[in-house]
Amino acid sequence: MAGLLVLACGGFAPRLGHPWVEDLSLELAREVLTLEVLDGRVVVDARFSFEAHGGTRDRVMFFPMAPPGGEAMGFRALLSGLDTGPLPLSVRPASPGALLAGQTSQSFDIMVPGEALELHGGELVVRYEQPASCGFGYILRSGAYWRGPIGSLSVLVVDEASRVESASVEGDPPHQREGKTASWSWRGIEPRSGVALVLTCP
Repeated sequence: MAGLLVLACGGFAPRLGHPWVEDLSLELAREVLTLEVLDGRVVVDARFSFEAHGGTRDRVMFFPMAPPGGEAMGFRALLSGLDTGPLPLSVRPASPGALLAGQTSQSFDIMVPGEALELHGGELVVRYEQPASCGFGYILRSGAYWRGPIGSLSVLVVDEASRVESASVEGDPPHQREGKTASWSWRGIEPRSGVALVLTCP
């Protein structure tokens, strides 16, 4: 997704374009990424809102993770905002080397029913934790695999443990700071890298 999930679905109808492939059937309208930095770990909450262009179909979405950071703990995905309540999704480990996401340390496939995602306006929510000693990374480049640019991208880094020595998103320093929270925001962005945190080593 932008950072996001990369699509690896049946019926994938890509458009080739340097340096990525785009799925023309889904547009990533909005992503909100929150990283909570705690003692020895980072808690990830990523929320993706899509707009469909074309027919409904089930999908397998590829979610890559960047080094540094240990094995993900408690990786889960669900669709929220549905009339029937949150819908937990099936996930499974995947090969970390798929597509052009860049260097990856671990990956997951997320099985997403097309009707729930496209017809009911579901928001895809991905949550997990990763051990983090001296640094942490999060891939955003995969958001460029969706149709067109990401409509809006917001990133928040909440430094509850006061461990963040420096933070950048797409190479930018924080756009805004308030208390222990650094934030970034864009509209119409095709990400090319991701989030990089330098942390105080334990």
